[in-house]
Amino acid sequence: MKQPYRLIKDVTPPYTNIRNRVGIYIDTNCSKRIIKKSKYFFGNSDTLFLKNEASILRILSANKALPKIYPRFVDLVEQKNQVSLVTEFAEGKKIEEFKRPLRKFLLHKTYDHLLTLNKQLKKHHFHGFKKRSPIYFLLGFPFYLIRVILKNPKKLIYWLKTGFKFYFNYGIGIMKESEVELAHRDLWPDNILYSQKNRRLTILDWESAVVTDSLYDLSQIAMIYSREWGNKSMLEFIRNHLETNAQRRRFIGLSIYNAILLLSQNDSKVSANINKFLGILFTQFSPAIIYQKTPFEIVNGFILDMIGNFYKITGKPINDRNKKIVLCYHSIGNDGWRFSTRIRMFESHSRFLRSHYKLKPLHKLLSENEGGATISFDDGYENLITNALPIIEKTKTSPTVFVLGDPKRANRDELDNSLPLLRPSQIKQLRKKNWEIGYHTKTHPNLSRLNDSELNNEIVEGKKELGKKLGMTLKYFAYPKGFYSKKVKKYVKRARFTSAFTVDGRDIDTRSKDELLIDRIPVEGELTTKQLAALLSPIGLYVTRILMKLLVLKERYLKITLKKYLPLKLTSHKLRTV
Repeated sequence: MKQPYRLIKDVTPPYTNIRNRVGIYIDTNCSKRIIKKSKYFFGNSDTLFLKNEASILRILSANKALPKIYPRFVDLVEQKNQVSLVTEFAEGKKIEEFKRPLRKFLLHKTYDHLLTLNKQLKKHHFHGFKKRSPIYFLLGFPFYLIRVILKNPKKLIYWLKTGFKFYFNYGIGIMKESEVELAHRDLWPDNILYSQKNRRLTILDWESAVVTDSLYDLSQIAMIYSREWGNKSMLEFIRNHLETNAQRRRFIGLSIYNAILLLSQNDSKVSANINKFLGILFTQFSPAIIYQKTPFEIVNGFILDMIGNFYKITGKPINDRNKKIVLCYHSIGNDGWRFSTRIRMFESHSRFLRSHYKLKPLHKLLSENEGGATISFDDGYENLITNALPIIEKTKTSPTVFVLGDPKRANRDELDNSLPLLRPSQIKQLRKKNWEIGYHTKTHPNLSRLNDSELNNEIVEGKKELGKKLGMTLKYFAYPKGFYSKKVKKYVKRARFTSAFTVDGRDIDTRSKDELLIDRIPVEGELTTKQLAALLSPIGLYVTRILMKLLVLKERYLKITLKKYLPLKLTSHKLRTV
């Protein structure tokens, strides 16, 4: 060694090979150090791991801007038949020694620090780190699966089905999107220290850190901690970090990979817990996070991706600032509903809109000749206050929310969710924040099935009642699910709305004279920011207009067919998708 170190305590884990030692040492300056030693005769994987860890810690230690969740690199000493890694002494207890609520909080904090660290490292392109592409998982999986089958051949069919689920989910996930980050791959509770004195978290063993799929650590956390946290709590944690269906499928695939990898190496108690996790993954997590898209949504997403690639390749400007557009969102939250835009995704959408369009309140967009964009929300969910409002305030604009007159009696079959709706007091709160308030019928019925008396109650009388509750005159109306007809328009006109809005998927045509058929562009819950940019492009708007027309024709034909061949009570009333 370059400096004399004196051993204070041997802290080698009992399961470690005899050739490898870990100890707490003190140097000539009375500073504590952790030294890992690996002895060899012809070289082995342990020495390679130790050198890899030294390389990683050297890079991390050189960047002062990174979160300090690693022991600082001091020295790497290579002697005859021995490699020694010297790092700073990491103070604290293993998080497994703390009570459950604090353990859970600390792991959340650890993962947040890892995400922050990755954002910083991406700027440097992970220079010097080992990399493992998705091919590594696809080609390596059969090796581990065969070992698992040989251990338990009686469950051959089950393991083959598990293998199919891995390739199906991970294959689809990486075809759609793939992202790499520094994945630690060792987040077991005995590998994370926390010092209450310094309030510092430290991951001890960095030999397994590589640049690989960005969701690897999340899948590992799910496998290790689901039993301790509880399925509901873990599911919420997973949802908060997965934004698209492709990410969710990659997560499921990596979770299977991790589980099979451990099962091929361990048995007894560890294997029992891993098998339980696989059961939870297949029966609870997968159905809860994977949203089964309609054929229209699949086709629409594919087309938007193609449009986005076209503009990227050609270098043409993707957005036209002269267009006047009104975007139609619904819920903003991580609840998993098909029309819920995730919080982080909505924040990304807002940044994009703020940088590419002049955001305006609805009344200004309608009255002025120049282009711009307005954000609107249908139905009026409570999460607009908790989730959307803080993001909207950063845009310094005033959106419009189309609310229900009688949310307590809302038609939940038509809404297709059980999310809490805004109360009058909450609507007034948004109004004070300069939000514009529009009307969206009394209970969100299927307007195509109502008679004259019911239409009058839902549109005309409902407007008067809500106006009295709010102490204001309601000027704007939005057709539920975008359905309109001459009969419905008659009652909208009778209610004296100045403007009424569809979701036909077009920008506002300034040549149109019909103020009761103003176009809006619906935003699906799974729409990424890149797809939103493609949707608002000239080609995107043109294609969306055609798709929406085809969708309406299909639904009208389906409705006529159902009425002709099925009893009325069996006729579908869920024809529109937006």
